[in-house]
Amino acid sequence: MQREIRVVDFRRVYTLPKAFVRNFAAAQGKRLRPLPPYREHLAQAFARFFMRVGLPVDIPPFR
Repeated sequence: MQREIRVVDFRRVYTLPKAFVRNFAAAQGKRLRPLPPYREHLAQAFARFFMRVGLPVDIPPFR
């Protein structure tokens, strides 16, 4: 089954209680879900987006 392309915007993150999400997912029945290589790629991209640290001064070069 083909679906339209989806775009993920990491700047808009919404949180919901885990119990609510589990109950909602169970009520939806069968649904399309990303397979492992794509799921891990999305999770890593999300982590990279948020782990960027801005330092007030540059790090001196390694000598």
